[in-house]
Amino acid sequence: MRGTNSLAKGGHSMRGSSGTILALLIAFAFGECAAQAQETSPPTKKEASEQKAIDPKAIAALVKQLGDDVFEKREAAEKELAKIGLPALELLRKTAAEGADLETRERAGRLTRQIGQLLLRPTLKDKLWGESVDPDGDCLFRLDQDKLHIKIPGVPHRMGSELKATNAPRVLRDVDGDFEVQVEVTGPVPLLNRNLIGKYPWYGAGILVWQDDNNFFRLERARIIFGANNGPTYANWELRERGQHVRKGANEEGRLSDSDNAHLKLTRKGNIFSAAYSQDGKEWKELPSITANFAKKLRVGLIATQNTPMGFEAVFERLKLTPAK
Repeated sequence: MRGTNSLAKGGHSMRGSSGTILALLIAFAFGECAAQAQETSPPTKKEASEQKAIDPKAIAALVKQLGDDVFEKREAAEKELAKIGLPALELLRKTAAEGADLETRERAGRLTRQIGQLLLRPTLKDKLWGESVDPDGDCLFRLDQDKLHIKIPGVPHRMGSELKATNAPRVLRDVDGDFEVQVEVTGPVPLLNRNLIGKYPWYGAGILVWQDDNNFFRLERARIIFGANNGPTYANWELRERGQHVRKGANEEGRLSDSDNAHLKLTRKGNIFSAAYSQDGKEWKELPSITANFAKKLRVGLIATQNTPMGFEAVFERLKLTPAK
């Protein structure tokens, strides 16, 4: 299956043997990177044209075949729909939600997630969500069906000025004055007991209020893993000010479900920053307010962090950013 995270490719015209040798050297040097990117490279014009030419009736027949009595036919239909890709996505989404039987819904759901990876891009810019920031240039972003996805590869992406590490991907927009930002963090949090850096494995996804590399707030649904089957999920509320870790999160103070969605809310009124979390978006629990002398104009948005070889795809929805009441 092909995807869409590689950069546009350019070509060079060279004459003579020296040009040919140079071209071979370039191809050899970058061959491994190209092979790694192949699974998620954008469709070519020819492929896109072929996708457009696919008969919707043929797609519908294949989707129906996902529930066939014969296993081989179900398998064949799933493989063919994976090849078709994006033209089949909407019908597969509907089938994943409304399919006649469990196996049909599961196969359609699996294909929906697989094909959805084709929508990932190296950059994102949106009026509501903001603009992507990816210091290491290795993360992917996707805005689809009012959900924002931030996908991190299996290398550490952290946000701690005292660690000299602020390479976590984020999506931010400018905000002037008092505000309230609220978001729902969706899907289960991974549980992998292996980290590449730091004391414990870690995953985080939530709200970032950003002044600069040395001054920012984080409010995240986070998971820290102390050992096998011991990884509490909680509301992580932190402040870095003047490069110092002034307010540290504590996994005992805001426990959350490992599998259910979580709602986060961060409010600014003058120099007072308040945080709250909720499991259902109705009953909120407050975290301690913090006073910080931040600039009037800040950048506000969403962040994802992790330090494992597994990588992490954070998913957000229901973003609301309004003036504080």
